[in-house]
Amino acid sequence: MNDLQRAREQYSLGNFKTAITFFEKALITSPGDPDIFSERGVCFFHMKEFAKALLDFNEAVRLEPNHPYRYSSRAYIRDAMGDIDGAILDYEKAIHLDPEDLIAHNNLGLLLEKKGRMKSAKRHFEKVDNSTILPEQEHLIEKAETKISKNQKLPLGEAFGVIKNTFRSKKNLKEFIDFVKNGFRIK
Repeated sequence: MNDLQRAREQYSLGNFKTAITFFEKALITSPGDPDIFSERGVCFFHMKEFAKALLDFNEAVRLEPNHPYRYSSRAYIRDAMGDIDGAILDYEKAIHLDPEDLIAHNNLGLLLEKKGRMKSAKRHFEKVDNSTILPEQEHLIEKAETKISKNQKLPLGEAFGVIKNTFRSKKNLKEFIDFVKNGFRIK
């Protein structure tokens, strides 16, 4: 098992400090891997070390500036740090790169609501409300549901890919938001 695999294993067990140690070792052999920065940033986030998390997400954005997930992730951290304006900019960039990212639309709508920009917020919520699951996405839902029902952990990157492409209804989106708020754990 290599350092990255060990890091991910420790992350899945909730051993964030140990996972960070292994992510740091993995960065020695793969210093330009944006996924390592992103995943280590999530660990820092869980440890409430938001400034360190933000640094890692900044690096992931720098390394992969056309990847919408990088901006959504950083937006989530910025919001947690109270930087609503920065989070709004990042969600807008994520949506610019992927106009069908319903999670980004929903989260941007929530932030715009906080800022009192109701008309803009409503536009993003309507995007979520009017979306449907595409037939080619059904297999992703089934795969995630199977793993979850067997109490298996989805690798972080896979989990976010599945989530982004599958949660097209208000109910499913709300369940996902609760999942995120609970530290990426199923109740």
